Amino acid sequence: MRSSRVVVLFTLVTILMASVSILLYIPSTTSYSPYNPYPDGLSGFMDRYDVSVCYSKCDLDRYDNVILLLDKPISNYSRYIEYVSGGGNLIILDSAGYSNDLLSKFGLDVEIYNVSILDEISKYGDRFHVKAEVVYRNYSIGLYKPSYIEDNTLNVDVIASSSIFSYLDLDGDGNYTIGEPIGSMPIAVKFSYRLGSITLISDRNFICNRFIDKGINIEFLDESLSGNILLDLSNTRYSGIDYVKLYLSSMSRRGFIDYLYALLLTILTVVGVVVSRGIKI
Repeated sequence: MRSSRVVVLFTLVTILMASVSILLYIPSTTSYSPYNPYPDGLSGFMDRYDVSVCYSKCDLDRYDNVILLLDKPISNYSRYIEYVSGGGNLIILDSAGYSNDLLSKFGLDVEIYNVSILDEISKYGDRFHVKAEVVYRNYSIGLYKPSYIEDNTLNVDVIASSSIFSYLDLDGDGNYTIGEPIGSMPIAVKFSYRLGSITLISDRNFICNRFIDKGINIEFLDESLSGNILLDLSNTRYSGIDYVKLYLSSMSRRGFIDYLYALLLTILTVVGVVVSRGIKI
């Protein structure tokens, strides 16, 4: 008579393999998740670039470029100041003004105002997807409802500005209202600090699939990123499934998942032989 323990083992191993596979391949719906294939996700960016990801405490020192995406206030200023001071390239994606205090720590009089810039003429599809020309470059970048950057610092270089047809949507109704400011406005700036540099882009959607999947912002990113890249999501909101997928993806990149599958398949094979031959254990 076949042992019930064999059946239990077979079932447990099968469930474990199925669970790992589901967790690896099921998409996330969390905004700004590396595993979200929808317009507000970052899966396209992850597929194109060799990027490390962190959700909590990040070791910045071993990276040439750190992309800091802000969807909530920054919890630790000092590590970013130390990183840039040591020669790092920090790229901040922020449309709500969460980076303002950090920028002041660098001695900059630069602020992001949480007011959207819209454009009826220079756009990708609709007024919310603003098209902007990169200064001294023969290409454009795209931004989704970028915010206004107030710059009173002399040593800041403007990388890109909205067109002369753009306007500040002060009342937030998504349309131009008489009296709202019209004209070219900075939406991406860069400045040096000690041995490093900071690039500020007033749109946290800049590397989202809504642009990457259409080939928009690729030239800018290819030009800006080199060496080791870290996507710092420690100041975003993520779900438990995203954290699990990050852990499993890390294991997969190191080959651990392949070893796990091989081990589980070996166990299943042994169990199958035991069951087929009626061996009691």
